[in-house]
Amino acid sequence: MGYFLFSYLSLHLKCTFPPFISRHLFSVNKSDSLLFKLAKLPSAHCFSTKERNRFVGSYKKESKQKYVSDKERPVYPISVFAAGTAKKTSELLRSKSGDEPQEQPERENNKRGRDFRIPDHPLTTAEWKNIKENDKRPDRFEIWMITRMLSTGADINVAKSFLAYVALETGTLPYELLLKYLALCVQGNHHSEVFDVYDIMKSRFKALDTGAYSLFVKGFSRTERWKEALPILGSIKKLIVPSPRNYGDVIDGAVRYGDSATAWALYGEILDKGMIPNQDTWQSLFEGGLSDPTNVERLQSILYYMRDNQIYPKESLAKSIKDWFERLPGDKWKGCWSTVLPSAACQSCRTKLESIQLSAEEYGQLKDQVMKDVIEGRDVFNKTTPEELESFKVFVKRKPAFDVVVDGLNVANTTTKGSQSETNVAELPGNAQSRLRKTVVSVSLEGVCACQSGVNGVSHREDSPSRQEVIFTCDWLLAVVSELEQQGLRILVLGRKHMQRPSRSWDRHHMSLVQKKAHCFFTENISEDDPFLLYAALHSGNHCVFVSRDLMRDHKACLPNSATRRLFFKWQRGHQLVLSSFTPGKKVHFQRIQRYDTIVQTDKTSWHIPYDEDGGDRCTYEVPQKWLCLTSVD
Repeated sequence: MGYFLFSYLSLHLKCTFPPFISRHLFSVNKSDSLLFKLAKLPSAHCFSTKERNRFVGSYKKESKQKYVSDKERPVYPISVFAAGTAKKTSELLRSKSGDEPQEQPERENNKRGRDFRIPDHPLTTAEWKNIKENDKRPDRFEIWMITRMLSTGADINVAKSFLAYVALETGTLPYELLLKYLALCVQGNHHSEVFDVYDIMKSRFKALDTGAYSLFVKGFSRTERWKEALPILGSIKKLIVPSPRNYGDVIDGAVRYGDSATAWALYGEILDKGMIPNQDTWQSLFEGGLSDPTNVERLQSILYYMRDNQIYPKESLAKSIKDWFERLPGDKWKGCWSTVLPSAACQSCRTKLESIQLSAEEYGQLKDQVMKDVIEGRDVFNKTTPEELESFKVFVKRKPAFDVVVDGLNVANTTTKGSQSETNVAELPGNAQSRLRKTVVSVSLEGVCACQSGVNGVSHREDSPSRQEVIFTCDWLLAVVSELEQQGLRILVLGRKHMQRPSRSWDRHHMSLVQKKAHCFFTENISEDDPFLLYAALHSGNHCVFVSRDLMRDHKACLPNSATRRLFFKWQRGHQLVLSSFTPGKKVHFQRIQRYDTIVQTDKTSWHIPYDEDGGDRCTYEVPQKWLCLTSVD
């Protein structure tokens, strides 16, 4: 029935369409880096006073204590940059606060309040007319209905009966209506209907928009008539630069029907235009390579492209890459899914992965660019004054190179209540010591402090006076500085001048202890301290790490190009210490700094490719934790 309806519709349109319808309807050495010294710990993310002999400071000899083997180490190191960390942290905070995600109320059928379901079978003209007459708001009923069909993936025959009704009622079909019907046809792989709409629209409209052209490119590329997508792609080129998706659709058709030359020629156009190919395009090329062994170098160049641009393939693409390697004629490769040990060795083949540390050339390039675009950029004096910046530069140059730079305010504000400088348990009254040692404080990346306390077996509500007193004795800044100082590290603490004024938050005695244990520089209260932190860390050398929960995304965005931003991100992942948790009087925990670079890499006898798991939830500042390991078999 649908066929006859559409045949009638096509004939009717050829007779009744006006000639034109208005368009408005439409690696560095280990000795050079503090990181490697810290990374030798059995639990590299933890600075512990109790275990300080295991640490190696810049001015202390390495401990001869036997370290825990790789097998005894946790396979999945905790890192602020590990994929899924942000989501897990958010869920943990929600759980601790008792806030359960509320179920969203069921949305109304649409903004107009229509309570209507798309029919599951074709309707007659009279039936469609009756639906429209009973609708609360019949204006733009036709567009609303076809949009609903598209969003729900309605039966194509229902859509045909609706178009037949509109054509008979109005004597024409608006451009926008046909465009949405076309989208429904492409979405459902109704190829003959796509061809019919193409004939109608080409005969009735003088020109099409890029949306229609893109749909036709996709629709034709899935069929044996894929070559007809090439001139349609040419029509897009006359209007705009085609998207990687447009190119990818035609490439997919060319690969599917055995035209490798056309596929690679179009792929070359994507690269020549400076666009990033779609991952589905890469998957098509690798799957096409299974039957065409002549493009080994071209397919490997895709892997090098991913490496150079720090792109992580999705899991389905990783599977296609694995299949391609394992079926290479002549060469024998074995692929498996793996993770990386804290020692930077692949858990499967034990190959050492590339260091996260920047080379001297990379470090120099990054340092110059950050100085120019972040620290001395056009808006720098919205964050500080020329005099203050110059004073800080002189301060840094007069001091020996620092091992650690601490964002004092950021660290102190980890806890939201109580003193921000008080920490030394031994200096507290005996009863406070006892109560404090029963309190374990865990901190999220957002700086929210969640506390659980028990005194004499009694738990306290958040508003309990005794609970408030315990929170008041929690101090991060002095705890962190004390822990680092005990490792023999040279420390710079950056703060603001209000931190020097005695208050409930800033105890004079404890701030005095901070200044005895570390070099301190206090900026004006209105100044932004991140540029100062970056300057001090980069000026001190590649060995210097910094302590902050700030992920520096705004500053990374100031850098002039993607290559420099990737370099900054690599340096950040290898040098940023993020507070994780603190048990007063015992340990200060930092999230682990990974020793290896999460990037596609090869040593000619193996490939290691980090990939995104299906269903994973990775933020842009996180890196995958799962790897595809490919090894050459002799």
